[in-house]
Amino acid sequence: MEDTVIKLISNKRVNNEYGVQVKSETANEVFASWDGVNRSEFFSGGQNRLKPEKMFLTFKGNYNGEEVLEHEGERYTIYRTHPNGDYLELYAEKRKGTE
Repeated sequence: MEDTVIKLISNKRVNNEYGVQVKSETANEVFASWDGVNRSEFFSGGQNRLKPEKMFLTFKGNYNGEEVLEHEGERYTIYRTHPNGDYLELYAEKRKGTE
């Protein structure tokens, strides 16, 4: 596992000055460790038409239901989370529409 900084990105719709709804992104930088996914995760993800790429481990308090994260300039969709003591495992894949 490697230590790194990731951005957890939340998206919401807000009204602009004209009352038109627009997409608003908020990024929260947090510390995490990352690794590739194991064989079991890769195959079970593939059965559900997912392409698992990375697993990030971060403190539970850092995560607030974000669906997108950015790591080293690449965006990933968080498709699954799993508690691990005081930490949370974030399983991520690259998916169209997260760029």
